[in-house]
Amino acid sequence: MPWFGESWNPVTDILDLTGKIALVTGRNAGIGSAIVEQLAIHGAKVYLGARSAEKAEDAIRKIETEHLEVREKKEFMKKESHLDMLGKRMNLMPILEATAASPNSDVRIVVMSSIAHSITPKLAGLKTIEELNIPWHGYKSTGFLAQMKRYSFTKLCNELFKVELQRRLDAEGSNIVTISTHPGMVKSKNSIDSAPLVFKLLITRFGKTLTGGATSALFAASSPQVRRELQKYKAAYLTSDATIKHASAQARDMKMAGDL
Repeated sequence: MPWFGESWNPVTDILDLTGKIALVTGRNAGIGSAIVEQLAIHGAKVYLGARSAEKAEDAIRKIETEHLEVREKKEFMKKESHLDMLGKRMNLMPILEATAASPNSDVRIVVMSSIAHSITPKLAGLKTIEELNIPWHGYKSTGFLAQMKRYSFTKLCNELFKVELQRRLDAEGSNIVTISTHPGMVKSKNSIDSAPLVFKLLITRFGKTLTGGATSALFAASSPQVRRELQKYKAAYLTSDATIKHASAQARDMKMAGDL
């Protein structure tokens, strides 16, 4: 969150993370690689999860990290007795909860979201398979707009997952905090390659760097302010400058979150 009108800068503002352990899953390129890099540079021991060794090679060359396949979850749990930061994807709740029970623990789950969640049409619900089917015309096409519709739906589900997970953690008396973050418009290879020409030009001209796009996630994962104001940040949605904003009304629907 900005201090005294100045933006939080991960390069200069992340404190020493020596002794912290982070797992960033499904993020071997783009914003994810910047998240891994900054956490590692500032002293954290970082595990990078990727679907294959090949996809992780570029990130591994750039920083010292360890490739972790989803199927190797047990190997990670054998190697580490605690986990402080998790970029959501894998079922590692047992080790997160064990870490949270330790004195002076500070466990966080950061969910990569997007402002795109707010453009999802109003859903009838998310309790049945039929309701999970995307309910608007043209979602099966391969065009950019259809892709954005599908993307917005997944990000809405990310938001609802975060809300329900925080509710369950609170009910258990856990001090784990879940936060979702919006990276902003970022000059990543994926965003440029998938966008129509006009959007390519906009992204190339005005898009953030990868590190800039990682800012909100890095703030959520590392800033002491989150722990100081824990209740404020529980289930919070952070914009690209790490400022708390309301997610869409649909993304805050507790019944829908529970159904999902």
